[in-house]
Amino acid sequence: MMTAPAYASQAMPPAPVLSPWPDRVLGGLLALFGFVLPMSTAAVSVGLAALLTFALLFAPALWRTQPWRDPVIAAGLALLGWIVLHTAWTSGLRSSGWEAINSYHELLMAALLFGLFRLVSQPQVFLHGLMAGIAVYALAHWLAPLDPRLADYLRPRYISAGYVMAVTAFVLLDQSRHGARHPRLMQALSAFLVATVVFTIEGRTGQLLVAALAAYAAWC
Repeated sequence: MMTAPAYASQAMPPAPVLSPWPDRVLGGLLALFGFVLPMSTAAVSVGLAALLTFALLFAPALWRTQPWRDPVIAAGLALLGWIVLHTAWTSGLRSSGWEAINSYHELLMAALLFGLFRLVSQPQVFLHGLMAGIAVYALAHWLAPLDPRLADYLRPRYISAGYVMAVTAFVLLDQSRHGARHPRLMQALSAFLVATVVFTIEGRTGQLLVAALAAYAAWC
């Protein structure tokens, strides 16, 4: 029986190859995007804008990656299309309607990022950037008691911080089990993130998620 990942890999066309300098630029943008992803909503918006600009400049190559042929991406785009049609039918495409549609822009950005990950020659640079960024973010939580301004900055973000660290810890542990390079480093960072959620973040959401994901990881 063919597994879903095997079916998906067969269904996707070969990705086009970028010339060296656009490939390096895209790799750098993805690495920076991964670095800021855990820390700053504003920086994430700037990173997405930079990636969107790159996508527009290299639209023909991105189009040939055909991200809509992935079942998950196709479902997201279909959902977005239904939201646009439903909003246009019920509210019209006035400013309030566009604001409602914009609330679901992640469905379009997911397709964009999927295509860019297929386009770049070394997609693992995003994971490397994410590892560096989440390590800095976690370290900031340990240092916060020494700096009141840093503590004030981090305090309103404890729910999202616990969530992103718990999920990233699970992803790193899963990657370390499936042939990733530097598995020991990934496992050490995963343990550091779990310790950060448990001992430095004043919130139960991240801790409950850590417990649930740990149970799932142990079961699998």
